[in-house]
Amino acid sequence: KKWSKTITSSLSESPFTISANFLNEYRVIAIEEVTVPAGKFNTFKIELQQKFVSYFAERTHGKPAESKKAFIWYSPEIKKEVKVLFEGQEWGNTKSFELVSYRLKKS
Repeated sequence: KKWSKTITSSLSESPFTISANFLNEYRVIAIEEVTVPAGKFNTFKIELQQKFVSYFAERTHGKPAESKKAFIWYSPEIKKEVKVLFEGQEWGNTKSFELVSYRLKKS
């Protein structure tokens, strides 16, 4: 399965305002059982390709990244990502995260 979504990211630090539009393209590439600190989950492994679409700024110093890739392990059981792995320096300092705990809402 594949789908896409356009997102806008904004950063405001007076006197600068920077906004960028990105196209997020998602694709399920596998079904995997994953163990993280919160437990063991059956997940959809999703590849995320984020592409730079447009860039607007009142003032800017530098250019945004043109393309980024990440992998997301999504658990339909708890309706949440249980693991995310970011590829490349374009994502900044965060490289990955794993779900440590969760609590389901009572119906």
